[in-house]
This record gives sequence, C-alpha cells and structure tokens, in this order.
Amino acid sequence: MLSITFNARSGLIQLKIKMMRFIFNFLFFIHGLVHFLAFAGEWKLPIAKSFDGRAMISLSTFGSKAVGLGWLLTSIGLMFSLYLYYQKKQWWWTLSACCLVISQSLIILYWNDAKYGTAINIVLLIPVLLSYFQQQFDRRVDHEIKSLLSAQPNTSSPTVTLNHIQYLPPVVQKWLIRSNIIGKVKPPLVHLYQKGMMRSKPQASWMKMDAEQFITTDTPGFVWKTTINSDNFFTISGCDKLTNGHGNMFIKAMNVIPIANSQGKEIDQGTWMRYLAEIMWCPSVALSEFIRWEYVSDASARAILQNGKDVASGLFSFDKNGDVVGFEGKRYGDFNDLFILETWSIRVTGYREFNGIRIANKSEVTWKLKQGDFTWLKMEVTAIEYTSNNSSQAISSAPLIKEANKTVTEENKKHFQLEHS
Repeated sequence: MLSITFNARSGLIQLKIKMMRFIFNFLFFIHGLVHFLAFAGEWKLPIAKSFDGRAMISLSTFGSKAVGLGWLLTSIGLMFSLYLYYQKKQWWWTLSACCLVISQSLIILYWNDAKYGTAINIVLLIPVLLSYFQQQFDRRVDHEIKSLLSAQPNTSSPTVTLNHIQYLPPVVQKWLIRSNIIGKVKPPLVHLYQKGMMRSKPQASWMKMDAEQFITTDTPGFVWKTTINSDNFFTISGCDKLTNGHGNMFIKAMNVIPIANSQGKEIDQGTWMRYLAEIMWCPSVALSEFIRWEYVSDASARAILQNGKDVASGLFSFDKNGDVVGFEGKRYGDFNDLFILETWSIRVTGYREFNGIRIANKSEVTWKLKQGDFTWLKMEVTAIEYTSNNSSQAISSAPLIKEANKTVTEENKKHFQLEHS
C-alpha cells in the first residue's frame, strides 16, 4: 500500500514539475515574441503596424532602428536560451540572464508602454537563479568527487579467488560465492545511481529521492549526491561524503538556503557506519585489509571497520542461501539538533544482478528508537558500474541514468577470462 501511495505521489510531483516547466517555457516564448513585435514596430514592419512604443527620451530614426535591433537580439536570445534549456545545456541560464538584463533596460526606456514586462522578467528570473545555484552546488560536489578519486592509489586490481575468502566466517564465504565475485576483479571504484523515498520525521510525508554515488574500495571513501522533491515544488539538494577518514554532510534548500553543514566525530562515525553497510553493493570490499570479520552464528557475522583503530562495527544477517538480509549497528543520528547514538538497521528487500554481480539493490533503513521504529528511507540501486585499473577486465553495468524514473536497460553481460593474481 505504501508503495502504491508513493508511486501516486511521485507521479503527481512529476506532473506538477512538468506543468511548472511548461508555464516558464511558455512565458519565455511569449516574452521573446513580444520583443520581436517591438523590433517590428520600431522598424515599421507591416506585421506590427499597431505596435508603436514611445520612448522616454526622444530618439532619431537611426536611434529607433538601433533600439529595434536591441529588441530583436533580445528576442533571439530568449528563444535560443529556451532551445538550450531543452538541450540540457548547463549554461542556458547565462544567456537568459543577459537577455533579461537587456530586456529590462529596454523596458525602462519604453516604460509607459512596456512597464508590465517587468513582472514577466521577475518571474523568468526565478528559474534562471535556481539554475545558477544548482550549477554552483554541482560544481562543489564535482570538486569533492575529483578530490576523492585523485587521492586513490594507482595499484593493480587483484582477481578474487577462493584462497582470498578461506579464513572468513563460513556464512560470509557463502555470501561472497553467491555474489559471483570469485574469478572477477576487485574494482577500485564503484559508481551507482539510486532512487527511492525518504522522510525527516515519522509523521512526515514521503518525498521522492534520486541520488548518485561514488565509492572507493582501496581506501574507504564515498561521495553521495541527492536531490529530494516534495509535493509543493520544494527541492532539497544534499551531499554526504567520507574522505580522508572524515565525514561531512551539507544540505541546501532550492540550492540556495543552507540547511546543514555538519562535521565532527559523530558525523565521522556515521559515515564509517554507512560505508561498512554499503559493502553489500560491492561484496569484494569485504576482503579489504581494513575490515575484520568475527563469527557470531551460522546466520550472522560481525564486521569491524578499522582506521588505525576500530571506528565502526555492525552485524550482517544472512538467509539460508547466503544472501545478506540485514545489517544493524550503533550509529550517531541527529535528533532534534542533538547527536545521539542509536540502533541503525537496514532490511534488504530485493536483489538484482548487475553484469553477473549479485547485490542487495533494494533496502529499507530504520532507526530503532525507544519510542518505536522509524523507517526513514526506502531506496533502490537502479544502475551500477564497477571500474578496474585493468581496463581489459573492467566490469561495467548498463548505461548509467541520471533522469529520474527512467528504466535502466542492462547491456549484454560480458564474460572475461581472468587470470589468478
């Protein structure tokens, strides 16, 4: 029932977004058309016989025609910026901003007849500014990704063999074999996309979420970027990262208003816990030197993440087939502006193979609090790419997809004859 409700709400959000985009695009087109008519009026073209504006200052015939060219260039600029928007060119807003500045200057010159165009310019300035701030946020995240990747050692990627897993708890061995990583290269980088829904409080409405993430495996690290859409066009952009052993999360509303820029030992511990839990998306990370395993039972094992000392630990649970079905551990969370160490739990709800690698791609994340369980995130990995320093042995997924709710179509699986390391 919750899935049906979310799908309906997600569809409604998409419909509202499309409607708002249509309105803005329509205004851009009409505004550009009006500027063309102003040009035609200054040049006394038949198409605009009744369009005869009066400037605030006296203009010669040459001056009127020169101003008319200004109207024409602005019209062309507005139309072209609309084209760039549909082509998804990030710099469309730059041309739009220049056109709006020129447009407002012309409106001031013809204030008595064109003053109402100021309201249209103000409305059109909204998507221009939002696109600008979105670009600034994206640049910051891109910088974080480049920093993460540049810090990784350039080492040869080993091929996983049965010898690598023989000293692990039996249930972990069973999981890794079932994940199909034996005979495949351990990738130094994982790049994936997610979709899902989240909420900030137990009583709050679910919000649609789309995310992109880079995970490094030679040294623990990740950068996770998300966009969250609410029912009322309100969007939240966030970035959670673990780099050089430290975590940081920064969040902005509409890419403008800062909501959080959290860091410190509690955030560090939280990002370590997250990294540990997410090895289920890249099972070969379980073989890393910075992860120690302890036998608990035939259906569970404890993983300890080390960075000079034990920094995070959690209990992985498995079913009789060897699939991971859950993860649980203590993690710091922000509750009413206070960081409290609470039980953080993940329940796996689905599996999928990406080019032969079987991973838990669907899950629910829950805080187990004294007042009751609070499930705040339901997500699905929709596309994933495993890259290798040995390019000929790279394991790649279907084309990665950024647009929300697009269907991921996997490429034909590629089989490689891998040599033992």
